[in-house]
Amino acid sequence: MEDNGTARELQDIALYGFMKDEYIMGKCADSVQESYFDTETHKIIFRCLKHFYNKYHILPGEKELSSMIINECVDKNKEYTNGIVVCMSKIYNTEMKSQDYLYEQVIRFIRRNKIERSLRDVVNYQTNTGKIDLDKVAGNLSEDLSLTLGKKQEAYNLGDISVVEDIISETVGDINNPMMIKFFIDAVNKRMQFKALSPGTLNMVSAPPGTGKTTLMINQGMFAAREGYEVLHIFLGDMSRYDAIIRYLSNKSGIASNRLVEMSVNELKNTIKNNNLDGALGRINVVSYAQCELNATQLIEEIKRLQKDNKHHYDMIIIDYDENISKDDEDNIYESGGLIYNKMGMFAVENHSVVFIVSQPKPGYWNQEIIPLEAAAESSKKQKIIDTMITMGKPFRSSSVGSLFIAKNRRGEVGSIIRIKMNGANTRIEAITQREYDEIKSREEAEQNNGSQYDD
Repeated sequence: MEDNGTARELQDIALYGFMKDEYIMGKCADSVQESYFDTETHKIIFRCLKHFYNKYHILPGEKELSSMIINECVDKNKEYTNGIVVCMSKIYNTEMKSQDYLYEQVIRFIRRNKIERSLRDVVNYQTNTGKIDLDKVAGNLSEDLSLTLGKKQEAYNLGDISVVEDIISETVGDINNPMMIKFFIDAVNKRMQFKALSPGTLNMVSAPPGTGKTTLMINQGMFAAREGYEVLHIFLGDMSRYDAIIRYLSNKSGIASNRLVEMSVNELKNTIKNNNLDGALGRINVVSYAQCELNATQLIEEIKRLQKDNKHHYDMIIIDYDENISKDDEDNIYESGGLIYNKMGMFAVENHSVVFIVSQPKPGYWNQEIIPLEAAAESSKKQKIIDTMITMGKPFRSSSVGSLFIAKNRRGEVGSIIRIKMNGANTRIEAITQREYDEIKSREEAEQNNGSQYDD
């Protein structure tokens, strides 16, 4: 617990930030209540500051703020008013060199008060009802702790060639630190503006149940790991870590999944060792959570914790899949679905990662092979937020061929169809030509029809 001196110092710093930094005032003033300050002096100073800013949309100078305080205290004695003006002037003329420190302390001040408010509400609720709504408490605390104050961004002059190299490096990296992650099927990369996926993007893969969307993502995860990137594959509800080991190892080794399952522990260990000579398997991390165990905020915090615990950054994150993320508002799927994607999109930017989120289309599209943008389930807000949407469908459920469709591509071409062939035994997908697709599809349809006649 902070002592009074420490708390008062924090309040002084917060007031200084509101006096001197319009970014702090504009972003945080509405999050602060006068009750966050202990003394009437601090409350009056903040009240005058906020009133001036809301009226004139700029911060007051020292003289203007002094005049505001005098007018606010018109019914007070001169000694009382002068005391507030002196306190304001002392804080106003404080020298603070580190902007980062200032931002950090202002956020600390706001969080501290918000958390105290949440805990006070808990006590009052328990006193009045004898119960504690733990979900509500957790939600309020999570919201209070999520407040951030980022650095101000400077505008870039398009005629300034001196920083072009740095700007390009921020987005795509350089020869020593490449940051663009290619899709494992090159025909998709050819439709991308940068011929790869950009860090800081949220990319949706949507396919009906049983079509192979997890297989698609395992191929992508393995490809990125081979390229030297760190990958985190998050399974929500449908698969265990053991399932992930088998399927990733099958993809890497070419050994059928059922053969891997039959191996002894020592055989499996040796297979992993022999197939990790290039280190690719060691760059893939998998984690499994129960269905609806985590909401979007909790999932993001789990990813941050895993990065911290494992002491490395995940260049590509696969979330498999969105329906198993707990909704904040089960009564309003439209709003809740959009909120999940909004949070994930912001996290992709903040974490500078290529994020894939796996989804299912609306049931009405399950029997379609070419699945359009509007097929995204639950919320059309998803389509507005995502950077890329790649859908996958089959001509019929048992077919080994299918189609990828680029339904949305914020940085590149849309509407392209890429034919693919799937080998479920070793969890592999590859691009094929239209001619190969037609031949396999025709053969499988004939076999299916013959099988149906025989059954009759």
